[in-house]
Amino acid sequence: MASDRSGRRGRSQGIFQRPVKTFEAHGLVVQEPKSKKYMLGPAIIELAGTKLAQDDLPQVSRRYLAQLSSETRETAHLATLYESEVLYLDKVDSPQPVRVAARIGGRVPLHCTANGKVLLAYQADDVIDRFLQTPLTRYTTATIVDPVALRAELIQIRGAGFCAERGQYSPDTCGIAAAIFRFDGDVSAAIAISGPSHRLTEDQVSAFVPLIVSAAGAISSQLGYKT
Repeated sequence: MASDRSGRRGRSQGIFQRPVKTFEAHGLVVQEPKSKKYMLGPAIIELAGTKLAQDDLPQVSRRYLAQLSSETRETAHLATLYESEVLYLDKVDSPQPVRVAARIGGRVPLHCTANGKVLLAYQADDVIDRFLQTPLTRYTTATIVDPVALRAELIQIRGAGFCAERGQYSPDTCGIAAAIFRFDGDVSAAIAISGPSHRLTEDQVSAFVPLIVSAAGAISSQLGYKT
């Protein structure tokens, strides 16, 4: 009987050790050298931090959305990347009767919206490569569907720190977006304004860009991002 119990105990320890070693290999746990006890590893702490940042994002961003909408009198929205599309997380509508509608939970394409291009521009090169291998739908005569041209624009957006898009998804609208970063330096979301093209003239776009970039920077800082 004792031998049976010992054998079962040994087998149980072996079964237990296999997943633990897998967790250890991925940084989810670490073993303290002296006590041999396992503790939470850096990867699990990073995952927890990412989850907290995601949970904090709408709450932190809300006042900046309201401020942007008030200052520009256009619709301000917060969006993130979801399954190769833009997903709207929050919005503050323009107070003007003619405005661009953005539905919370709604999705729009990446390649022809200001939010989408900003989110795409800061992805890893292999992610961008895979996206550019997929067919790009033309929504208007201004939509960029050539992968080479779109890649060049993404590089430009990353260098400038914002995207201003006019008439590429909807013919009579204009959008301006900037990226929000997490504590680990990865892009978390994009904050933007959008409105009718006749109101968002080139002069207005130039005036509003600093407001949007500043809001994105402030939110990033509150999420723990350090430049």
